Amino acid sequence: MQARPCGACDLCCTWLGVNSLGKPAHVACVHLRREGGCAVYEARPADCRGFVCMWKEEARLPHSLRPDLSRVILTRDEAGRRLRVTCSPANPLAWRRPATFKRLMRLCRANWADGIGVFVIAGLRQWLLTPRGVMALGEVRDDVPVRFALHADGSAQVELLAPVPAGEDAERYVATLRATPGSPGAGQT
Repeated sequence: MQARPCGACDLCCTWLGVNSLGKPAHVACVHLRREGGCAVYEARPADCRGFVCMWKEEARLPHSLRPDLSRVILTRDEAGRRLRVTCSPANPLAWRRPATFKRLMRLCRANWADGIGVFVIAGLRQWLLTPRGVMALGEVRDDVPVRFALHADGSAQVELLAPVPAGEDAERYVATLRATPGSPGAGQT
C-alpha cells in the first residue's frame, strides 16, 4: 500500500528530535521551508526517513487525524503493541477535543482485542485509553519501559518499570529485565 502524501502537514519537522542534525524535539528543523516541506527531502537524514506517521501510512485513519489538523501525531512502538498519540506541546489537551477523542476511542476499541494499547502523551503526562474510559498514568519519562495487560472486559493493568540507566542501550536493558526472573520487567512481552 502506498503512503498518503503529507499535504500541508509538516509537524514532524518540528516535533521530532533528529540526532544526526543535533535538533532537539519541539524545535523547527533548519531544513523546514517557510512555505512548508523539507528543503533536503530527497537527502533527508536516516532519523527522518525512519519516522513513520500512522496517519500517512494507514488510510483507515480519517483525514481529521492528520497531525496539523488534530495537533497529535500517531506512531507505533517498535513491537507494534503501543499506539502512541503524542500531543503538540502548544496543545497538550488536543487529544481531548470531542471529535479527536471520539476517533481515538474508536481506535482504542478496534485494537484492544489484539492486545494493542493506545497511549496518549502530553509532555511528561501519559494516559492509556481503554474501552471503559481513560486511565491516567501520571508523569512518565520516555525512558521508562511500560508493561501492560489488556483484558477482555475493557480493564487494564499497567506497570511502570525501572528507568533505563544513563548510557545504557534501551532495547538491551529492557530485554535484560524481561529475561531476569524476579526483576520488575520479568515476563514482559
